[in-house]
Amino acid sequence: MKTAKPDLHSLKPVTLPSGLSRQLTQPELDRLWPRVTQSESGCWIWTGRRFKAGYGAFDLNQKAMYAHRIMYMIFIGEIPQGAHLDHLCRVRECCNPQHLQAVTCHENIMRSPIAPAAVNADKTHCKRGHPLSGDNLEVREDGGRRCRTCAITSARQRYATATNTPLNEAPIALSSPPAPRRRRGSEVCAKGHVLDSQNTYTDPKGYKHCRACRAASQSRHEARKKAR
Repeated sequence: MKTAKPDLHSLKPVTLPSGLSRQLTQPELDRLWPRVTQSESGCWIWTGRRFKAGYGAFDLNQKAMYAHRIMYMIFIGEIPQGAHLDHLCRVRECCNPQHLQAVTCHENIMRSPIAPAAVNADKTHCKRGHPLSGDNLEVREDGGRRCRTCAITSARQRYATATNTPLNEAPIALSSPPAPRRRRGSEVCAKGHVLDSQNTYTDPKGYKHCRACRAASQSRHEARKKAR
């Protein structure tokens, strides 16, 4: 069943890839509507050309645009800057504006039942069965999570391989999670030392480095060399 063609004067303007905002012309509408079929569930199924991801593609001004975004703009209105349109019906070829909701990119990903980020966010244990909570959980600056037990085990394996020494299989004792890496412009280092003019040097990339931590690291390195 084809969807009813609306009155041209009732349509809202569409923002083209060039940034120009205008209403669709009658010839463009005549190309648009024959490619839309309404399903029993209420979805407007796009029967024309599609992008590889499954979303409908419609050419305007010799550039391909997402069909569902066009439908949203002509029936609902302008899409907020940087917003993504979430298919509430979970049908990618659907372009029914009532099945679309403007959300942030992060929210759109987290709503997806198949997006890796959303799937991983629901996990309570790592792939080796360690709990992703408490002292065993490390949260990176980008929001990603990491199992500390697996990270330490992997580091031990790399060290044993690089130094050709037996693998350290001692039980892993987890303390409080490490402090997050400092960002450019921080006033203290990860160990809590004040990054003042006497205790700081800045590399060519603009990152601050703690002289006290560097000196302590060099002392530990020298001690290990003497112990060999």
